[in-house]
Amino acid sequence: MTGATVVILNSILAACGSALFAGLCVWIKRIYAQSKAYDFALKALAHDAFFRYCRYLLPSDELAEDEVENLNFLYKAYHSLGLNGTGDKFYNQIIAKPVKVNEQKGSN
Repeated sequence: MTGATVVILNSILAACGSALFAGLCVWIKRIYAQSKAYDFALKALAHDAFFRYCRYLLPSDELAEDEVENLNFLYKAYHSLGLNGTGDKFYNQIIAKPVKVNEQKGSN
């Protein structure tokens, strides 16, 4: 190969590498933006589910065991996403209520 051919091939490879790198950067940026949108949506859904359930349980004088289990499950998910504040207040108010034991269905 002549010197001119090597220079042309190097230029072509550099241009292809630059285009590939730019495409990869655009793809990563798009994936990151989508990930942020999913994170926001997940937080919104966790917040909504937790607060709806709290508003459902708040008027009750006592809780069933399965309600406590569901509340704990929702609270852990809610809290693990970094959401707290008012949710902690509601959780502590509700979890302080007495728990009634679930009756076994079908037992005589």
